[in-house]
Amino acid sequence: MIKYFYNERFLSPDFAIISILTWLVPLFVGLLLRRFQSRKHRAIIAFTGFSFLMEHVSTNPDLKNIFYPGTNSPWYHLGVPVLFFLLTRFYRVYLKGKSGYFLQWILPAAFSSLVIALAVYDEGFYKFPSIPIGIYSVTGMILSGGYFVYLLRSLAIKRLELDPLFWVSTGFLLYYSGNFLLWLGLTFLTYDRNFFYSIYRINGSLTILLNGLFVLALLIAESPESSDK
Repeated sequence: MIKYFYNERFLSPDFAIISILTWLVPLFVGLLLRRFQSRKHRAIIAFTGFSFLMEHVSTNPDLKNIFYPGTNSPWYHLGVPVLFFLLTRFYRVYLKGKSGYFLQWILPAAFSSLVIALAVYDEGFYKFPSIPIGIYSVTGMILSGGYFVYLLRSLAIKRLELDPLFWVSTGFLLYYSGNFLLWLGLTFLTYDRNFFYSIYRINGSLTILLNGLFVLALLIAESPESSDK
């Protein structure tokens, strides 16, 4: 049983591995500081915890091919909808909109339905979900950018530096831009391996930056006007 929890790949000093391990930093900070009272802080803990879990199961030699030999694609079909849902939890403050909009539920439901449809069609469950991951990255950019528009229109936050979601959205906007660039590389530029690995290093750097901003957001005690429990 221990083999399913141990991932020898994480012992490598490779930069890509270091960037993956940084998901643990905000997770541990949030747990150690007991940041469970704020919805925004709880969202960070859930997102970073599941992101690391996804990296673990999709790279562990004893887990990554558990569904089908030679591919870890099923893990992405199962995990990306969860990441999409956790992403939308950050932005309920404006996704819920007016009464009856329910975008905070409609968006994850629509995305999950798309992933299921593509997984069922032509044995897609065993193929890398390129389309869902591209949509996930674009949605991350739109939602994080949309939060800045929300702040400008609502003037709900007087001091942006005291709003955890401001820092989270800054990190997300950069991170998902890097994710989208990586998706383009996986989809269209795989023939140029050197260029692809350059993009991958950029993505790793943005992962580290995102987790650093997560830690900053966790260290901020929300002011009354930014609180949304």
